[in-house]
Amino acid sequence: MVYHRKNKKTLPRMIILCIILMSIILPISVSASDFIHIMGETQIDKKTIVQYYKENSPISYPEEYLNQGVGLEGFVDLVIRESKAEGIRWDIAFAQILVETDWFKFSDEVNIARNNFGRLKDQEGNYLSFRTLEEGIRANIQLLKGYASAEPLNKEKIIPTYDLINPKGIVVNVEDLGNGNWSEDSEYGEKIKIHLQKIINMQTMEQMETKLEVELEGINQTVNVDSKNQIAQNIYTSTNNEILTTTSVSQPVEVKTLTIDGTGYVGSSHRIRSYGTSLNGALYQFWIKDLSTNKWTMIQDYSKSSVAWIPAIPGKYLYGVHIKDEKSQEKLDAHLYKEIIIEGVPTEVRTLTIDGSGYTGSNHRIRSYGTSNNGVLYQFWVKDLSENKWTMIQDYSKSSAIWIPTKPGKYLYGVHIKDEKSNEKLDKYLYKEIEIKGVSAEVKTLTIDGSGCVGDSHRIRSYGTSNNGVLYQFWVKDLSANKWTMIQDYSKSSATWIPTKQGKYLYGVHIKDEKSSKMLDSYLYKEMTIKGSLHKKTIMLDPGHEGKYPLDPGAVGNRLYEYQLNNSLTKMIANKLESQGYNVIYTRNPNIEGPAPLKERDEKVNSLMPDLLISIHHDSSVNRSASGYSIFWSSYRYRIDKSGIVVTDNGVEYPFVDQIKRMVNGSEETYIVYNKNGKNVEKNINDSDGAIMVRDRTLSTVAKESQRFANILHSKLQTLDYIDPRPNPVNNNNIYIIRETNVPTVLFEGGFISNSTEAQKINNTTNQNKFANKVVEAVNAYFK
Repeated sequence: MVYHRKNKKTLPRMIILCIILMSIILPISVSASDFIHIMGETQIDKKTIVQYYKENSPISYPEEYLNQGVGLEGFVDLVIRESKAEGIRWDIAFAQILVETDWFKFSDEVNIARNNFGRLKDQEGNYLSFRTLEEGIRANIQLLKGYASAEPLNKEKIIPTYDLINPKGIVVNVEDLGNGNWSEDSEYGEKIKIHLQKIINMQTMEQMETKLEVELEGINQTVNVDSKNQIAQNIYTSTNNEILTTTSVSQPVEVKTLTIDGTGYVGSSHRIRSYGTSLNGALYQFWIKDLSTNKWTMIQDYSKSSVAWIPAIPGKYLYGVHIKDEKSQEKLDAHLYKEIIIEGVPTEVRTLTIDGSGYTGSNHRIRSYGTSNNGVLYQFWVKDLSENKWTMIQDYSKSSAIWIPTKPGKYLYGVHIKDEKSNEKLDKYLYKEIEIKGVSAEVKTLTIDGSGCVGDSHRIRSYGTSNNGVLYQFWVKDLSANKWTMIQDYSKSSATWIPTKQGKYLYGVHIKDEKSSKMLDSYLYKEMTIKGSLHKKTIMLDPGHEGKYPLDPGAVGNRLYEYQLNNSLTKMIANKLESQGYNVIYTRNPNIEGPAPLKERDEKVNSLMPDLLISIHHDSSVNRSASGYSIFWSSYRYRIDKSGIVVTDNGVEYPFVDQIKRMVNGSEETYIVYNKNGKNVEKNINDSDGAIMVRDRTLSTVAKESQRFANILHSKLQTLDYIDPRPNPVNNNNIYIIRETNVPTVLFEGGFISNSTEAQKINNTTNQNKFANKVVEAVNAYFK
């Protein structure tokens, strides 16, 4: 049917546009009464999630994740992959992470380094840590699946408390995650839904822009609707009139589906849904008939296609829908009714579990889940079977309670439940038996870390168990003099010892319970041999750069010169090494300013061949917030071994041919020759575009030793309390001093002088002394 209407005004076009916008926006929403299933397919796309975070997060995406090579899109990819593997809606998984971490702000007790995105705890109630972002996300999703589904995991289980969820699948909706299930917060589910609503609204707007194309200067307007029914509207404007042409496809008003989702019990929400067809869009009116009273109740007048119904009385009902076309003048155009039986909710204890270590003195959480018509109240009890004595640990209230057993033995733990409106002392109960073990004082481990040499710091560590916490007392016995020395009285679990002479020793620990009145409850001793100092080893130190202008001062920032910091730290390290018997030499004298070209330095190294070369530098960046120390070593040792070398140019690998030297503007430069598509190509190894990288797939012994010392140095420096580490030691083959030398070589940057806060710390003598101590510890550990 075709209609023609003349009108010079633009109002009809605006009305059409508004109708189209409403038809797109209204169907996609999260109503407060809708229940959102945790399991299922996600309708939100990745782009919208990323955009939502960027536009709404109060903080920047964490730099810690960027340093691991995981950007925001990569993080979302991990959430998507892990969620799909277990059938979880990944928009819910991401929204939950935002709620738990407060937009990745985290907290002091669950910091960002833990990779714990759900405040997950172990059986002792301690917050868990995970090695990688992927493991942390997987753990969160696996636990979420345990609550939401009885289906087994599809990936290897990495969350230990997954097995404690019994039965599984008792929390199928987001709304039910609070109230003592995942969280004690009664608003927990609503907080997640708020994120979901905002994300859905954002995607809806994007879909509107893609579905609606309005060309007002044509003027053609096309609206995408159902794939089975497309309505085209063409509006043509001339100087004299406006013609509105509407082509419609006739379509009967018909109820296609009518369904109800819910438990079938009184007091719980049931979602009635319908789908119908009509020419101009369908309106839905929902009704319920109580067959016992023959009474109809309208639960929603004509509007959207679903409604929530909470039956209050058990019995038989009809539920039904009336539908009519949006432009219909009739009371209804079509209808459909179906019968359902609603049952009263039985008062019943469904589950009773206990989480804890099974040992005295530690927290045990008893949980229960029950059902009743008007809501369940829980009362928890424990019975000491040795005394036949009951103790109530929580009167009627919430569904979990904490119990701390004080003595070992067999117990019953149990729950009484009753309906909130019940006048009985209890309606149902369930008891289970558990055996609690006492924790006797026992030394589990005793270790010592150090070089095994005179003058070196050694850390003695122990781990023990007891009922009320462990106190540790450490001793050392000089076997040559048969003399014991206490190096730490009862307190913490580690102590420092610096042997002053070589020989055989016993080192040991006494432990006792914090409430013990004995001198000791348990002990353990071990023997070790202390050697003389490592006086035969030669360490060459390379203080970076030269001196003030016109010499090379290195980085400059916050009134500091890098070469001065390098000199100061070099002398401090040298003094400590010499005090332990090392032979220390230099590539340049740290007490004198003067020219020291890199070529001369590496020639000196390769001539004297020290046992180890350490190049000492400090860092700078245009990013004033950049911070932390870094460590570099090189796999590429052209002078030693040419086998296994490859050249990467713009991400593509090519066979290595040779390394050559060329004079450029009066200075010698290193060029790499490689075979690219059958032709030899020369390229400066230090090209500013950074496109070329040389590496050795078959490491020489010198390269392996460089990497080993770099890892040891990193393990020592990362214990410093005033500076943080940057990423793990980097294999960088473009740094001259570490690639051109023929001995194990490491270069470190001791912090950023461009960062005003860090500059103050690295210019502090106390901190420099700490740094030097860690370098010496690393040298001792390397030669151990």
